[in-house]
Amino acid sequence: MGAVEADLRLAIEAGEVRGDLDAARAMRFLYGAWNGVIAMALREDRLRVDQDELKKILEVGRSIVVDGLRAGIVIS
Repeated sequence: MGAVEADLRLAIEAGEVRGDLDAARAMRFLYGAWNGVIAMALREDRLRVDQDELKKILEVGRSIVVDGLRAGIVIS
């Protein structure tokens, strides 16, 4: 997590990512969200997703995260 957080800080400083972002908190959220999605592939109930679906979900998540980090849109 530390390396990704450092990269996120560099992106903020370079103006590639929203300047109002708290890199440490953003990284914790992203880790938790990604971990939760991956955990769905390990479930033994109706919420379980197979590997193909997991890949598609992670692709959507990546798009949401990248676009959101760039957009500068703040939801309050």
